Order: sequence, then structure tokens, then C-alpha cells
Amino acid sequence: SARVAELVQKGLGGVHTGENRGVKQAGFMVLTTARRPAILVEMGYGTNPQDGRFLTTASSQRSIASAIADAIVAYLLEYERKTSAARDSGAGR
Repeated sequence: SARVAELVQKGLGGVHTGENRGVKQAGFMVLTTARRPAILVEMGYGTNPQDGRFLTTASSQRSIASAIADAIVAYLLEYERKTSAARDSGAGR
């Protein structure tokens, strides 16, 4: 989960100019009970006027969604390369 979070954080850096609070780990049930990598993305605060304007425009929402999707695809490709390399090297035999 940490690696996919890093990739998402990096991708969102080019989309959202707000403060980057980094990647953190926490014991949220939605994250700890997942059987697959799981992340929680927080883009700002709806009560903050600047964040609210950014988060409510369709173009911003598309940019955010695209950055998250691109990061997930990059993670999956990375994961596939790692598992293929391990399989090819005979690991786990």
C-alpha cells in the first residue's frame, strides 16, 4: 500500500497545488481490513474556500481521477514486473 500511495502522491503533485502533507500510515479500518493494497486520498477541505473551488470543478475532478488512475496503473505494471522477475528467477520453487 505504501508504494501505491507514493505513486499517487507523486501524480497528484502536478494536479493540486495545495499543501503536500505526504504519505502517512494509519489504522483506519477501511485500510487495515483490505486484502489488497488500499489507500485513502484526501485532496483538501470542503470548508476551505480555495480547496472547495478546486474540488468542485469538473476539470479538477477529472485531473484528480486521471492522476490516481495513472498511478494505480503504474503500480500494477511495477508489481507485474516484480512478480514476473521472481517467477523467472525461480524464486518460490
